[in-house]
Amino acid sequence: MPTQIGVDFYYQSAFEGMVYHPASRQFNLSPGNMIGDYPLFDVFFSAKVSNLKLFAIIQHVNEELFGNEYYAAANYPMMPFSFRIGIEMRLFD
Repeated sequence: MPTQIGVDFYYQSAFEGMVYHPASRQFNLSPGNMIGDYPLFDVFFSAKVSNLKLFAIIQHVNEELFGNEYYAAANYPMMPFSFRIGIEMRLFD
C-alpha cells in the first residue's frame, strides 16, 4: 500500500494590498495597507489501495500560532483552519 505523508509550506511576503471598490468594480492600491508576511502550513496524507486512493488534508494548521491577522487582499481573510477527506476511485471498463 503506497502512502504519502507530507507538509506543504507557503509564505507570502509583505506587500501593499489592493482595495476593491464595488461601485466602480476596480481594485486600487491603498497606501499603508500592508498585507502578507505570513507563513501557511498544510499537512496531508494519502494512501492507495488497489484502484482506490484515500486522502486527508489539514489546511492552515498554524492559524492560532501567529494570530488571526492574515489576509489575501484588503478586508478579505485567508481560508481558515479546515480538515478535508476524500476518495478517488478509478473506474475501468
